[in-house]
Amino acid sequence: QDRRGESAEIQGAGPSDRAPARPRRTQGQALAALEEAREAARGKLEALQGRISKIAELERDAKALMEHYTSLVPEAVDALTSEERHHVYKMLRLKVVGGPESSLEASGEFGESFSN
Repeated sequence: QDRRGESAEIQGAGPSDRAPARPRRTQGQALAALEEAREAARGKLEALQGRISKIAELERDAKALMEHYTSLVPEAVDALTSEERHHVYKMLRLKVVGGPESSLEASGEFGESFSN
């Protein structure tokens, strides 16, 4: 026999070695699959919207809490040690920047920035 013929048989180059063809889906099956994917996407979207709503609620709560503490700070700050005052300022993310002509600008978690 021819040596080349044997190698072709060993390598499995014949049509019988191919993977079986996938059955074709009907239009109804394709539509059902699309509807299922759409419902899954809708569920994920609703879950994300719920998370976004919860984050917004937490941000509002954090802002309200910070406003409450900020309103308490002026009365209590004089009684604090310098280390305690530094800790409070750090919590409030207080930043004070000196400007031209000895002006100061303050900003932080207490709301709008202000200057003198």
